[in-house]
Amino acid sequence: MPKKKTTKSTKKGKTTTQKKKTTAKPKKWSSKTVKVDLKRREILIPEELEESMINEIPKMKYITANEIAKKYNLRVSSAKEFLKLMEEKKLIKLYLSSRSIKIYTAA
Repeated sequence: MPKKKTTKSTKKGKTTTQKKKTTAKPKKWSSKTVKVDLKRREILIPEELEESMINEIPKMKYITANEIAKKYNLRVSSAKEFLKLMEEKKLIKLYLSSRSIKIYTAA
């Protein structure tokens, strides 16, 4: 693509031609691979952990499945099941529910 020429008028009415400089650089598409660390999470909840969870979870300000999964190194699906069991036992109560997340509080 040829560079565009522009005309610039001077004080005495004469015109000069100048070349525009293009400063846009072509984008470089890198093919770097990113290594993702995957954590092994527990599928089943050990009995010792379950007892400590029953004592600690009702003391939390708010309770979500993601918070439980991060704190106790569990899968989110097993944390959801455990929260349902705790709700049936009336240890926690459902505060807010939407399609994607459920928030519990202490009963």
